[in-house]
Amino acid sequence: MTHIYTTLVTDPDEVPGALAYVVYKRTKIEWRAHFHATYSRQPDASEDESFVRIQMLPANIERLKQQGELVASEFMQEVLNEKWQRLP
Repeated sequence: MTHIYTTLVTDPDEVPGALAYVVYKRTKIEWRAHFHATYSRQPDASEDESFVRIQMLPANIERLKQQGELVASEFMQEVLNEKWQRLP
């Protein structure tokens, strides 16, 4: 199975892809917490693998990439706004 990182980040300088991976990791942490709250145990290896397979579906990869692009865009807008406010 292809690793999700290499699916999201195709270039070492690709910021939106790296941010998409951060979104994926946050989603996985939230899923694991919800799983534990529901079943009073951590997911086993096959359940973890099922989660990853679902995240690797094309629609989910596209959603993660879009979220990574949105985070990058929002960050850049915030930086630009701060710089603009500092101009004399």
